[in-house]
Amino acid sequence: SGTGKSVLIKSILGIIHPDKGSIRIDGRETMGLGARDREEVMAGMGMLFQGGALFDSLPVWQNVAFGLIQGKGVARRKAREIAIEKLSLVGLGADVAELAPAELSGGMQKRVGLARAIATDPDILFFD
Repeated sequence: SGTGKSVLIKSILGIIHPDKGSIRIDGRETMGLGARDREEVMAGMGMLFQGGALFDSLPVWQNVAFGLIQGKGVARRKAREIAIEKLSLVGLGADVAELAPAELSGGMQKRVGLARAIATDPDILFFD
């Protein structure tokens, strides 16, 4: 607690920007990248936030598929199929796909967050 793990992860992901130093991923400097290059680096990463960070206004499947639809341009129908597959991998059935996150237990919400983190098949997965 208080050792800077969250700050480090947020710096790596480009959520916050350090005052000095450098961050290299697979030998590639990530500080000061333009939007397109940053997107390319970020495409290979997934993140499971400490608080879950689920969108209350979206059903579970859309929470899982968010990065697929918004980040990768996957069609909604295909994204829903992938979301249900990833939910299955974390022990949740298709029956939760249309539920709101608030209708799930805390543990189930964590698993939805994990399903979202792995939905894009990232090369690197961060856990905060």
